[in-house]
Amino acid sequence: MTDDRVGEALRAYQRARLTAERRRSELANAIGQAVVDRGVRQADIARQTGYTREHVRRLCNDYVERKAKAEAEARAQQPVTP
Repeated sequence: MTDDRVGEALRAYQRARLTAERRRSELANAIGQAVVDRGVRQADIARQTGYTREHVRRLCNDYVERKAKAEAEARAQQPVTP
């Protein structure tokens, strides 16, 4: 037999975890855009977020890789014109 309150709490926890993962991804993209695309200093982002500069650097490297992959995929889907 299950307890309805346990089930409700579990579902709420799972929703919160998914939301946190989505927000973490949004934050990583925002950091990458700020540093890579707009020239904000990594040290300023580290100060604002509390992350280490090394962590900010890793997020930026991941952003650059994701951006390059998305651009390559977009080019690959463009029709070839003779």
